[in-house]
Amino acid sequence: MQRIRDRATSYLFDEWQFLGEKRKKMLAKGWPGIVRGELLEWLPIEQGRLCFDAKQGRPTKELYTMVGVVALQQMLDLTDREVVSALAFDARWHYALDIRWESNADKYVCERTVQGYRKRMVELGLDRVIFERLTDRLLAVFEVETGGAAFGQYVDPVEHASFASGGDFCESDAAIFEDAASES
Repeated sequence: MQRIRDRATSYLFDEWQFLGEKRKKMLAKGWPGIVRGELLEWLPIEQGRLCFDAKQGRPTKELYTMVGVVALQQMLDLTDREVVSALAFDARWHYALDIRWESNADKYVCERTVQGYRKRMVELGLDRVIFERLTDRLLAVFEVETGGAAFGQYVDPVEHASFASGGDFCESDAAIFEDAASES
């Protein structure tokens, strides 16, 4: 049975008020705010729901959460154990994935569940869809000009100095992602 939260419905109360203005602002301006505000709606939830029967069987974990968990795991280069811990306890993940409730159903998964969802997404080819959608969205959000380069094509950093922006091409995806968030 599919479990997908309605993200279009607004909330009467600010669930993040307990953080205070400064910490809430840090979340909104950092990578959690980018994921929540710009990327979450671009996750391929409709294709992900094909893995599960709409009416029969055990209810799934909430699909925005699980597809988001797998995407964040890859973006931040985390192990399954680190993902389980981050989802259970890290307010940045809760904010990014728009998890507003303090329940095990919403904030707890085991490593095997993470592995199972990741395997299903790879089998459906959603890993590629997630990468392409989120990359395209980030390029649009940060107004990055690719100079017409095709995906995977070598771009001479001298000709396209804006790509390098003084950075090292060997930086991890997580560092690049956090740097982009701090610049916005």
